[in-house]
Parts: sequence; C-alpha cells; structure tokens
Amino acid sequence: MYRTGVAVFDRNDPRKLISRSDTPIFEPERDWEKSGQVPNVVFVEGMVRQGKRYLFYYGGADKYVGVAEAPAIE
Repeated sequence: MYRTGVAVFDRNDPRKLISRSDTPIFEPERDWEKSGQVPNVVFVEGMVRQGKRYLFYYGGADKYVGVAEAPAIE
C-alpha cells in the first residue's frame, strides 16, 4: 500500500526539515483506488488552497485521477 504523509521544510533553507507526520494523512479507501494497474496506491501530485479548504489532486491505482478536500486550519 502506498500512502501519503506531510513534511514541512524551512522556507529559507529547503534542505532543512522542520517536521513530518508520523502517520499517513491519506491512503487508498475507495474501490477505484484499491484496484487498477497498480492496486492500493494513491499519489498526491498537487495541493491548492481554495478559501477555507485544501484540494489534493492525486492518482489512484495508476489508472485514475481524483481530487480530495480537507479543511484549512487557521
């Protein structure tokens, strides 16, 4: 299974890791993410803030493209 975590790097020195998640924040859940060319895989390729939410654009099972959303933390 391929899942997604979060890492935060220093804005002035991107070689410096500030923090990272201990557990995944996004993983295959839907049937079309679990079966396909490469099963049980989600690849987050981009993130955009839209108002009070984030949109995550990702590939599922190397066959589909999807978008998921999460609330922005103020």
